[in-house]
Amino acid sequence: MRTGSAIVHGDLDTVREKLRVILAGANCRVAWLGGDTVAFRHGTYVTQTLSMLPKAGRIQLAAEGDRVRVHWSIEVAAPARIWLIVVAVVFCWLVFPPLLVYHALVRHPEQFVRNMLAAL
Repeated sequence: MRTGSAIVHGDLDTVREKLRVILAGANCRVAWLGGDTVAFRHGTYVTQTLSMLPKAGRIQLAAEGDRVRVHWSIEVAAPARIWLIVVAVVFCWLVFPPLLVYHALVRHPEQFVRNMLAAL
């Protein structure tokens, strides 16, 4: 699970509304767990591209004066993660598949969240 945080300028209500629009535009299934916490799922198992691997994440918003601190965590869904690790182990002698798996499990989900936060 990748985690991180960022600081966004603006008040909490504005950031919350922008986040709703961004998650809707990213085609995420969203569940608001409270006023300041959102859980989302993105992607499908029947996919052809790396960017659409099923991911689950959580974003928490905390007001700090005129800024908002955004704490996030994201991970690839367990069945897809297990399948990719098995592929990486079986083809470890090729070097390239394990690098692609690392990219799919670590770099791509983190980049997905950072791209969403860049829009805030």
